[in-house]
Amino acid sequence: MQTLRKQVEQVFESLAHLIYRRNRTILFLLLIFTFACLSQLPTLHMDTSTEGFFSEDNPTLLKYNAFRDQFGRSSYVVLGINPPDVFDLSFLENLRSLHLELENNVPYLDDVQSLINVTSIRGEEGELIVEELLEQWPENQKALELIKQRVMADPIYRNTLISEDGTYTTLLVRSDPYGDESETPLNETTVRLM
Repeated sequence: MQTLRKQVEQVFESLAHLIYRRNRTILFLLLIFTFACLSQLPTLHMDTSTEGFFSEDNPTLLKYNAFRDQFGRSSYVVLGINPPDVFDLSFLENLRSLHLELENNVPYLDDVQSLINVTSIRGEEGELIVEELLEQWPENQKALELIKQRVMADPIYRNTLISEDGTYTTLLVRSDPYGDESETPLNETTVRLM
């Protein structure tokens, strides 16, 4: 046991002497190695999904993918809408009609999210108010301006439900691949866009 320890100590002692004698060469090699590693940083990607823990030819992963192909998987569809003015009452009414049309008439939908039903959280006079953004439907231009100010000031809405400049809005539709057996698929669903 003592001899093994002595051998390891001698290896480290020799390594320390080498580094001390060739310090500039070692430093130069370390810099080259560091830059070589850094050059590969843009190509580095991390897959933290459940499937990422398995190799592509893993039998369990292959069975899982076959199951998902047969029985479906949840997916999202994002509809981008570019109206003349997002905060125009007639556009918001058309958006509400489209939103309700999707919710009520398209089978196998799990959720539809838009400015119509998004949750709004704000503080007023020491109270925390949680409601739908358009729970109180705007009746005039002044009410629309207040809603526009709230939406544009909230970073949660920007670049998700509304573009940074306020010219686009989105409708996020999440499918339910398993569906309810009582729902019958429609052969054709016609939804009139604005």
